[in-house]
Amino acid sequence: MILRCSLLILLLMMSFVAAPVGASPQRLPLELLQRLDIPTTELSHLKPKMIMLFEPDCRFCGLQRQQMEQLQKYCPAVEQWLVGINGTERALKQQWQAWQSRLPLYVADTVWLRQIGGVDATPTTLFVSADHQLLATHRGMLNQTQLLKAYQALSEAFCVLPN
Repeated sequence: MILRCSLLILLLMMSFVAAPVGASPQRLPLELLQRLDIPTTELSHLKPKMIMLFEPDCRFCGLQRQQMEQLQKYCPAVEQWLVGINGTERALKQQWQAWQSRLPLYVADTVWLRQIGGVDATPTTLFVSADHQLLATHRGMLNQTQLLKAYQALSEAFCVLPN
């Protein structure tokens, strides 16, 4: 409980939007996402997740994705996902291939987007606990310092960060 409160305070200080105090966290229906890069229906329930919502031709999405991949090696305790929105499966997969991304690629349909309350702009980053509770969201690009702090908070300080 103390860790969850610390995470929410940290994320709020970084201009993230979190659930109101006293409200129960929203469970994300991650099982409804379709994986595009490899055929699978398996979801990990063991690790917290940092999920970046992107759309084709989003310049800042590409920049944030690049930073996420660079930092992934320092924090294997946090899973990173790319979830495509507002594009055809073909366009989203082409964007993912153009980025030469190593992150898993999923696509969200309009039902899933409605369930999470919609997305105003991309990139939007979702911070999700290991049991799929939405802890916080951030609209707009995260810089490297913000990403490092978020990794540290999500992983409960199990990241080996660069000097």
